[in-house]
Amino acid sequence: MKNKTLVLAIIFVLVLVVASVVYVFFVGGPEKPDSVSVQCEFACESGQENAFCIVERTVNENLKATCYELATKSQYSQYNVATCSEISCESSGGSSTQEDDKTCVSGLNSEWVDADENEECPEREGMFVIKRSPSDEPSVSGQICCFYYD
Repeated sequence: MKNKTLVLAIIFVLVLVVASVVYVFFVGGPEKPDSVSVQCEFACESGQENAFCIVERTVNENLKATCYELATKSQYSQYNVATCSEISCESSGGSSTQEDDKTCVSGLNSEWVDADENEECPEREGMFVIKRSPSDEPSVSGQICCFYYD
């Protein structure tokens, strides 16, 4: 009797596994949230103007854009980023340049770094980055000013 019970339990588990695989394959698993739209929604709801207007987010390996750009340009409508009536990006220009502080000061989390092959700031794990257009000159030719924050 114990052997029959064990065999039935194994068959039951196998049927559950096969049914789960078939369900995920034909019906689909749970949808993953669109992380860029979620990030932009949070920036809007929490009133983070710089995070919405200036911070460039990696949408995919070929696209980096601000929430403002993703929300207002029709070619990005597939990313489902909503406009933010609570924030006006007009004062920041809706671009990725920092207008208020045009210096590259390490005390402000800015630093001169070697640009990557696309003339952009190298990414750092767990950090957001903004490429600045500072008024001071780099100490080394070919470096750019990058502002890193978490």
